[in-house]
Amino acid sequence: MTQESHDEQVTALLALATAGQFDDLEAAWMGAVEDQTFAADAALAILQAVAERETPKPLESLVWLLVSTWTEGGRSAEARAVVRRAAGLLPPSNVLREEIAGLYRQACGDADGIGTLIDMTLGRDGLPLATALARLEKLVALPPGAFIVDPRRRHPGCVLGVDPQRKVLKVSFGESERGYDAVSIENVEAGDPEDFRALVAFGPERLADLASDDVPELARLVLKACGPEMKFRDFKAALEPVIPAKAWSKWWSKARDRVRRSPYIEVSGGTQPTFTLRARAKSFEDRARETFDEAGSSAARLAFVLAYLGETGHHPDPEAQVLAHFAASLARRLDAGAQADPAEVLGTLAVLAEMHRRHPDVVGRAETDFRTLAPEADLVTAIASFRDAALARCVLSYVRETAPDAWPQTFAEALPACQPDVCASLAAALSEAGHDDMLAQAASEIMRRPDECRAAIFWLWTAATADRFGRAFADIDRTSLTIRFLLAADKIGQDARDDRGLRLLVADIRSAVGARGGGPLRAVLEASDDAQAKDIRAAVERNRALTDAIRSRVLDLVRKIHPSHFAMPTVELWEDEDVIYTTAVALGRQEEAYGALVTVQIPANAQAIGDAAELGDVSDNAEFMAALEERDRLAERAARMQADIGKAKILMASLAAGDTVTVGSAVRARRLPDGEERTFRFFGPWDSDIENHIYFYRAPLSLAFMGKKAGDVVTYGERANEQQWEILEVGPGL
Repeated sequence: MTQESHDEQVTALLALATAGQFDDLEAAWMGAVEDQTFAADAALAILQAVAERETPKPLESLVWLLVSTWTEGGRSAEARAVVRRAAGLLPPSNVLREEIAGLYRQACGDADGIGTLIDMTLGRDGLPLATALARLEKLVALPPGAFIVDPRRRHPGCVLGVDPQRKVLKVSFGESERGYDAVSIENVEAGDPEDFRALVAFGPERLADLASDDVPELARLVLKACGPEMKFRDFKAALEPVIPAKAWSKWWSKARDRVRRSPYIEVSGGTQPTFTLRARAKSFEDRARETFDEAGSSAARLAFVLAYLGETGHHPDPEAQVLAHFAASLARRLDAGAQADPAEVLGTLAVLAEMHRRHPDVVGRAETDFRTLAPEADLVTAIASFRDAALARCVLSYVRETAPDAWPQTFAEALPACQPDVCASLAAALSEAGHDDMLAQAASEIMRRPDECRAAIFWLWTAATADRFGRAFADIDRTSLTIRFLLAADKIGQDARDDRGLRLLVADIRSAVGARGGGPLRAVLEASDDAQAKDIRAAVERNRALTDAIRSRVLDLVRKIHPSHFAMPTVELWEDEDVIYTTAVALGRQEEAYGALVTVQIPANAQAIGDAAELGDVSDNAEFMAALEERDRLAERAARMQADIGKAKILMASLAAGDTVTVGSAVRARRLPDGEERTFRFFGPWDSDIENHIYFYRAPLSLAFMGKKAGDVVTYGERANEQQWEILEVGPGL
């Protein structure tokens, strides 16, 4: 039948239905349902028209004819579709129930327990036909192994199958099991077959396979269930049932790059990244192209290309397209006037050369060189401008290749102006090539201009005190170098407050100077005389690149190695740094705190380190690194507390028996000009209670009173906060 004839047939049937000519309609309907071109949509439209006439008998007859004819004619799936969509139109009819039951036995013959499911629904007389059909469809859609969600239960369930004796659908909820009949199944919805929580309970084998063979898919399922954004610790905790804690580090070291390459997942940087499930898939190559195009600077673009080169080797064709895009873009930059920035020219040529070296079939050799593009540029200045270590190494390799005779002198001249990592690469290249004389010359230049070579002098100090490049640095005075480095570090610390780019250098300086056991400083101090130790102490005391804890640790080291330097004339009680005056009660509290630290907190930390080490691969073990950092913090705190307790001396009333304010005094004073009177007590650091006007005797307010007597006026504070107190009475505060 042609489309035109089919349309005419449907139009005629609709006209008969609308006119209520049901005898003629039934005769025409028999011919229509036997026609293979008569579609479900057309049949449904005609049944709808009949239903609107509110004549159940003709409607029952038409449905029965369609179901029986299409079931016998092999069109049971289409008949099922019509019945499902017309369920709300169907009149109550046992004849229809039986015919539709036969339809479902044929259309859903492979469904588990289909006969029982039909008995539970269509065979239940008290269940309206439309409701029975809806419940039957729901039950058929829940085969064994399917997940279900019951809002009355916290966790999803898994279908076990049909129980023909009880006539229920059996569902497991882990520790319990429940049967659903045609009524109670109304509250149940089909679960997501990718529900990670359900898979943990009922599909652990599949998750184990994914953990081995398809890590990105496993990560996607976790984020779909618990995300769309998760922090590293939460991601790890969610995977605990699949990847035990002891196996995590080894598994993650292999899985990390595979997850990063997933088109569905965005992974931030760092050892403990954040994971985000993307709304739309985006290939790793598309993301790489996007990141490159959106990079904010030429240095960022070049560094990213180098990083991407390390990621290649997975999908050759897409990777080749991305590399070609990078190369074309970089070449356009050169053609468009990048010559105005010699560093960009040099970096671009170096990266293009590295791309050609690794992928010669994709990226051709550059047809020009640095001197052609930037004939007037200072190569030394261009090299010194690079901050990224990987990009700098690439540039140095390019310079060595393209300037085989001139590179040693260029490297030596550039070294004083470079960052520590770049200095290390330059020095290693010079030393390996036998140019120790040039390296020594560069070191002398750094020593001569430490304020201008602040990053380089830090590198020189770490290299020389570690006895690297021995021949080149043989004549360097380590003590003189240390003093110059510390003075330069102080200025770095000052500038880092406004220059965020210096903060990483400050962190490196702190790590090197504050190393446990004294690090390089110990050997320098042991080889120094008292005068040199004094200079080192002065360079450390107010050094703005160091923390208070590091300064204290270094000064303690100076004191131990050069005790005579610290021999001082008799000082007032409040000036004696070797004694901490305190009450017996406060000392007892401090000793209890120290005891808890060494008997509870430190052992607990040691246990944590052991537990973290058992997780494997400590080089990429965040728990292990965090436990080590906590160990250092606790050890430093314990050492400081032990030292302070060792300095403690109990306050006696006799110490404050004189008429001048000292440690242990109670001072009654009147504020000028309002006349308010207050009593101050000056005790130890562990006695301090500002609300009750008890102050540590070394606090700024206390020091303003020290040595004064009755009748004196004490001025404290600055400008708008300045206060004046007239001392009325001085006596022991105990």
